[in-house]
Amino acid sequence: MSHTYRISRKETIRNTVKVNEEWKSLIETLPILPQVEMAKLLSEELAKENDWSKSGNVHQKQDGNWTIEYDEESMLLSIEYDDEKTFEREETIEISGYNPGYSDEPLITSAIERAKEKFIQESTEAKDYEKAAKNKLEQEIEPKLDEIEGLFQDLVEVVQIEALKKKARNIGEIESIAEDKENGEVKIIVKI
Repeated sequence: MSHTYRISRKETIRNTVKVNEEWKSLIETLPILPQVEMAKLLSEELAKENDWSKSGNVHQKQDGNWTIEYDEESMLLSIEYDDEKTFEREETIEISGYNPGYSDEPLITSAIERAKEKFIQESTEAKDYEKAAKNKLEQEIEPKLDEIEGLFQDLVEVVQIEALKKKARNIGEIESIAEDKENGEVKIIVKI
């Protein structure tokens, strides 16, 4: 004869809200020197910037929810926004069983999944957080991307000038260098 039994188990139900966006861009320089040398010059200039760390060939900067990486080998710039928060609550899961000789795990697993789905649907705190995180991202995107683009434009300009000077030194003796940063001009007089 079969009889009904009841199982109660406390479980922590978690709901993780994640807002993530990623951008990638190839940093381009004029081919004044071979790409490997241009990349090395850019890496050297980036190393002079504050808050950047280097591991292997990758320079990285962490700024709040933003992670910026520059790979000197591929000259690839990666920008990632990542915001994550986990909400949790204790739930008492109760199930009724009819076959004491069989495993209760499928019943318990199913009950936990239902409790999790219910928690996600009812969790206004998590929904509010996700909405606020998305709004924050929308407000920060344009200024942050403009800031990073401006930094790398300035670095590329410095690198290209340094590359021109290096190339001029290979040609002969440099007599004078005149830089007009406002107009983006460099005049190098070389004695051959």
